[in-house]
Amino acid sequence: MLALPVLAFRYPPMGDLASHEALVSILRHFGDARYFPEGLYERNLGQPNQLFHAVAWLLSLALPPDTVCKLVVAGTVLGTAVAAGHLASHLRVTRWAALLVAPLALGWMFRWGLVANMMGFALWLAALPRLDRHARDPSARGALAVTALTVLLY
Repeated sequence: MLALPVLAFRYPPMGDLASHEALVSILRHFGDARYFPEGLYERNLGQPNQLFHAVAWLLSLALPPDTVCKLVVAGTVLGTAVAAGHLASHLRVTRWAALLVAPLALGWMFRWGLVANMMGFALWLAALPRLDRHARDPSARGALAVTALTVLLY
């Protein structure tokens, strides 16, 4: 229910989603002279907060960028609530506590369109139980998982 408003309307009320959509379009059409002259844009991969753009770019190979951006935002809103529920279970409190976190997914970050931060917040909530388990019982396999989570969070 929380993610439905993002999909139900033509365009969610996000301040800079159009800018993110443009970046996804540039990635999708990079090197295609029909869209912009050669050399106008340059890829700068490896910076923090690029997970949204990477996921949306991959999906944009099958769907239009505006649709993809809405789907990724809706998935992020849903993922925030689900991750908060898993964290609540890990902390041995009721999963209903996730309802306290859910409005954050449609709050300030949503309004300003900080999609990379929204995605990072959802991923951080999802990572906390794994990080906590690793801190309590460290292992080589756990260190690999924690390292992978750290890279995703970056």
